[in-house]
Amino acid sequence: MILRIFFVSALVIWLLTGCTKKFKYNRTDEIPATAWQYVRYNQQGQAAIPAEYKGGLNVKWETGSPESPIGPPSLGAGMLIHSGSKGKLFFYSLSNHKFLGRLKIRGASQAGVVTVDSLAYLAVGPSRNHLVCLNLFNQKPLWRASLKDVTGQPIILENRLYVGSAGGDLHCLDRLTGEEIWRKKMPAKSLAGPSLNDSLVYFPCDNGELRCFNALTGDSVFTTDLRQPLLSKAAVGDRIYISGADGGFFAIDKLNGQVVWKSHFDWPIWTSPAVDDSAVYIADNGGIVRALNKRDGALLWEFKTGGVVIASPIVVGDFLLLASLDRFVYCLNKRTGIMNSRRELKSEIRFPLVSDGRGIYAVAHDGSIFCFGD
Repeated sequence: MILRIFFVSALVIWLLTGCTKKFKYNRTDEIPATAWQYVRYNQQGQAAIPAEYKGGLNVKWETGSPESPIGPPSLGAGMLIHSGSKGKLFFYSLSNHKFLGRLKIRGASQAGVVTVDSLAYLAVGPSRNHLVCLNLFNQKPLWRASLKDVTGQPIILENRLYVGSAGGDLHCLDRLTGEEIWRKKMPAKSLAGPSLNDSLVYFPCDNGELRCFNALTGDSVFTTDLRQPLLSKAAVGDRIYISGADGGFFAIDKLNGQVVWKSHFDWPIWTSPAVDDSAVYIADNGGIVRALNKRDGALLWEFKTGGVVIASPIVVGDFLLLASLDRFVYCLNKRTGIMNSRRELKSEIRFPLVSDGRGIYAVAHDGSIFCFGD
């Protein structure tokens, strides 16, 4: 009986001082945005960032959230930000893994959060359906834009913000005021959202079309029909690399939309590719991870996991990191495909891992939060 009272008391204390703590962000906490935190293109395009990570999957710290993730985790302003399934955002310090608090956003943030300095951008739905620029210092919206069913994390280029919607609209907004600069109506839905490369924005649609627009003016540059649903973001480097839901994979000239090479695999691909200087990495629903030569698409290596992969892989330094629904996190040597390490969890991971170049951060479906490292 005494032991039961002790555990009940401990739970009450945790609820009062832990998960119910309101987020407060101090000016002394502000950390300027880095290339790892500033989602200019997409999360998978991080291979060129210098990394201290040496390939270990030791648990550096572990904590928990009372809510399962409903969107991808993100890094920004020295924090890990987790979007919960019951309408809250949870903030954790990267420096000491301290829980910094939570914010009620009165809706689901399925596209995750993007931060630039002390401003956080997030889409909220489905009932309230708006895009919010949140001032982290006072936890109040700087502006709101009425956008329905935003898909994919907002992408930022200088002071412009690009975001897509499931209905097919592509929006370009002033990121400081929320005012619309231009909008394009697509003939089909986009479930992935846009990707950027300098002056061009790429928008994949579920009717198989990849559309390209001038990022400044919104003028159409090209349309390429790949003849299968495009459900994931494009990764942009020297070319556009994009997966198809029927197992196709394409390398496309980023200026004119011509298909340079293509491959076909037996399983659908729902994930975005990761790229580095020499290879492009893809993972499919059969649990197979492949490295392809960027020049001609030749297979460099493949690795079989024990489950479906729905979380896009990321490149960190010399390694490829990914999670499978077999409840393992894998670290592979990106040149050879040989497994460097792996870590089994109690629950699967459904959203991409994120990294600051030192640690690997993951939010499992049961709300467990991990930092892996050497």
